[in-house]
Amino acid sequence: MAEITEKFEAIRATLASGQNTEAAHILEEVKEKFSQLRPAHRSEFYLLEGTLYKQEGQWELAHEAFNQLYSAGFRRDEPYNQTQALQEIGELYCLQGKIAESLASYRKALRILNSHMEGYHSKLSRNYLGQGQCFLQAQDPDTAIMYYQLAKTYASSDKNLALEAQAFLALAEAYGQLGKPRENLRYTRSALTAFKQAGLDQEAQAAERQLQTLEE
Repeated sequence: MAEITEKFEAIRATLASGQNTEAAHILEEVKEKFSQLRPAHRSEFYLLEGTLYKQEGQWELAHEAFNQLYSAGFRRDEPYNQTQALQEIGELYCLQGKIAESLASYRKALRILNSHMEGYHSKLSRNYLGQGQCFLQAQDPDTAIMYYQLAKTYASSDKNLALEAQAFLALAEAYGQLGKPRENLRYTRSALTAFKQAGLDQEAQAAERQLQTLEE
């Protein structure tokens, strides 16, 4: 199944660069061989399909794909796929402004998360980042900050610099919404440093541009 693995890598790369049409084309190629796929590959297909639809704003199709991912994880007793699906669904609801549904999905994922899972603290961090985004979107930056601080703490405990940088950037945005420029500036600087340490040049450049705007 090396060919399928290569196709999945190509899909991830095209999605990351915004080449959705190309990603959709490769997904169709994989779909033609769906009956031959191993369960793990089927789960990966659902995740990538859902991601594509999410990026295109096709909420119902994205939800259907992530539900398939959740069902596959449930049938095989795979908490990783279950929690990943629930957090993706939580983000979908948040993007649609359905805050209560989003929080319910994120919190269901928390109940399934197992402390023996690899990268457990990073998974907690992503969950709290998602919940924080819900509260920020609901114009409750104080509660968002509480969740973002948790996200930062758990990312740091796993030494996940990329995730820690995202938490710093989220904190900067929340403090900006509160009208606190000093904290906004401080956390944007922290995000820039973390992105550089993580070797994420594109994200670091975006944070640097944001910092320059704040310093003007």
